[in-house]
Amino acid sequence: MTITITPTESTGVQRRLQVAVAADAVSAAEDKAARKYAAKVNLPGFRQGKAPAAVVRKKFAEAIRQEAIETIVNDAFKQVIADDSLKLAAQPHVHDLKFEAGADLTFELHFEVRPDVVLDKVEGFSIMRNEPAVTDDAVTEQIDRLREQKATWTPVTEKALPGDMVAVLLSTSEADGTLPESREYRITLGGGQAIPGIEELIMEAAPGETVERPVKWPEDFPDESQRGVSKLTRVTLTEVKRKLLPDLDDALAREVGDFDSVAALTEGVRTDMAAHFKREADAEVRAKLIEQVIEANPFDVPDAWVNQLIEGYGRMYQIPQEELSRFSE
Repeated sequence: MTITITPTESTGVQRRLQVAVAADAVSAAEDKAARKYAAKVNLPGFRQGKAPAAVVRKKFAEAIRQEAIETIVNDAFKQVIADDSLKLAAQPHVHDLKFEAGADLTFELHFEVRPDVVLDKVEGFSIMRNEPAVTDDAVTEQIDRLREQKATWTPVTEKALPGDMVAVLLSTSEADGTLPESREYRITLGGGQAIPGIEELIMEAAPGETVERPVKWPEDFPDESQRGVSKLTRVTLTEVKRKLLPDLDDALAREVGDFDSVAALTEGVRTDMAAHFKREADAEVRAKLIEQVIEANPFDVPDAWVNQLIEGYGRMYQIPQEELSRFSE
């Protein structure tokens, strides 16, 4: 097949080629496609594969033409790859295809190649290593978190306090001022599960008691129509549970790990935190070093790779199609 390939652009990883295929080569491709169709189609009045070529070409002209074009484009692309030993970043695109009977077929191939990454500079970088010291306060804070994990919720008969877990029957007035039937909710006070005014109302009640008064909705409430609105609110406090932390003793040390004493637990936590800080510092140094190496040795990144990454993240985060453009930016 006589194919003429003329580069029209070669900037960074971008490549554009003008391709021209001689008219006789186009005709030969069409003849080959027509023979393939003639061998497999069934036409009334003819046995399979025995229909005259002229009849087949007339009836399946568009399909034959399309197959011939695909064959030519694929052959041209293979020749480009073979001649220049190109390493493509993604599949090429065909543009401005022109095909008229008896004339050369012409089109443009647009594609991107893999970038050449040349590390001209790999020395002389300066990086500040940041590895925090393990303080006594940090160890105590970590041990407190371990105690939190082993905490128990115990019923109390007192009024609720921030941090308590409560069960309440709650009702807020409708637009006409009526109070609907109360619904049960379980809330950890101070956890942002209820607006501050309702939490304050809950903490006014003793277990088993019902309190009722207007509560003002906050000005930053998500539903704009409810912002600053006062509603009659009724709360019945049915249960209060308070978190009790276990004592910091040898029994707790044995429960949370392979430690026979509080001293052993404390030393183990200190050792683990030091190892964690070291790993984080190492990772930060590596990341900063890579950033500096890339900055010192820039290279072009194919748009196709960027788009593939965006599409992958879009699927992972389930970005709606109408938001994908903004997400891509």
